[in-house]
Amino acid sequence: MSGIYVHIPFCRSRCIYCGFYSTTRLGLRARYIDALRREMELRKDYLHGTFATVYIGGGTPSQLGAPLLRRLLDHIYKVYTVESDAEVTVECNPDDVTPALASELASMPVNRVSMGVQTFSDERLHFLHRRHTAAQAAAAVENLRHAGITNISIDLMFGFPGQTMTQWQVFGLITQMPFADKGGGVIVLLQVFRKGNFIAFDAVLRCVVHNTRHSY
Repeated sequence: MSGIYVHIPFCRSRCIYCGFYSTTRLGLRARYIDALRREMELRKDYLHGTFATVYIGGGTPSQLGAPLLRRLLDHIYKVYTVESDAEVTVECNPDDVTPALASELASMPVNRVSMGVQTFSDERLHFLHRRHTAAQAAAAVENLRHAGITNISIDLMFGFPGQTMTQWQVFGLITQMPFADKGGGVIVLLQVFRKGNFIAFDAVLRCVVHNTRHSY
């Protein structure tokens, strides 16, 4: 299975843990998309065959807004052969996922959204320099589902400085969130906090939260 990954480096602000290349120079977004489109044309012979996945990562791809995202995806489909049932993922920040953006994403080839929720603790979100709140994360899932996008993953982290096992109630907390009992699983990707860096598990846990029962 072949796939296409496109990196979108733009973020409104930087989080304390992120090791990916990013910039807050949002004024360069349109020029960057134009450069990507041109590079696709120049390098189109480097990639052959059909593609089963397209992943737009970052950075914060949702910071492009719907018009630039659509412009990028339209060009990918123009230059490359993407399978009709391809999984097309866009990474989003929860506070970007308004009902309007969710509706726009659903009108594109996008059929999966990955969101960096990180924690449902507003205190820890502030510590991480995340822009969203726990309530905004839950609302973002609802907005996507209402728009017809049900293939959703969220990143969560544990092992924060001072965090105890008693405080680590991710699965119990998620199953109590408003979106947990309305059908369509939310995939949870877990990472551990170590000395200011988040290191992925050797085997990334992928759990459909409303069908999961774990004890810690």
